[in-house]
Amino acid sequence: RRTNIVRFLSTNSNNDNSPFQEWNQDPRINVQNLLTQRAVQSFMFLCESVRDPHSGKWLEDFLETRNQLEYHGTGAKYVVEQFGGTWDGPLVAMMEQP
Repeated sequence: RRTNIVRFLSTNSNNDNSPFQEWNQDPRINVQNLLTQRAVQSFMFLCESVRDPHSGKWLEDFLETRNQLEYHGTGAKYVVEQFGGTWDGPLVAMMEQP
């Protein structure tokens, strides 16, 4: 049985064909940032489902965002700008809170 491997190569000017190089540099389309954003949204949905409005409100206040449950897209401001564009920035900042 033969397996085909799909590789995504960047098309940068020096033609070094580094996989994911340009993709990883853009925080709006970085998969790690998307997963962090989605994890926060999932937790907020869970809080709403079990009637815990206080945790959801704390998250919105801390992340300085509104209507995060209705936001559909990538590159939420709190991941891309507010915490330096790193996927774990919001999570680390939350853990440092008392």
